[in-house]
Amino acid sequence: MYTIRIKAKPGSRINSFEYLPEGLYSLKIKALPIDGKANEYLISYLAEILGIRKNQVHIKSGHTSKIKTIELEATPEVIKFLEELKSKA
Repeated sequence: MYTIRIKAKPGSRINSFEYLPEGLYSLKIKALPIDGKANEYLISYLAEILGIRKNQVHIKSGHTSKIKTIELEATPEVIKFLEELKSKA
């Protein structure tokens, strides 16, 4: 398992994923935080951009918070992508 911390921004105009200098990934998503829809969308979007299945993305903590801890069943390619994103920040 590979763990990342994200700052979720639901209700954004666009979807985006980037690394913030504070040591968090920023994940902007269009979905609104109503009835868990934003968390479902977050999992789908994150899986899509990382090229993994939805069942390989788990919200470990922060279900109702903007700061979430995410566990990924990540391949070496995914880890490389995330580390490159960090190095560009």
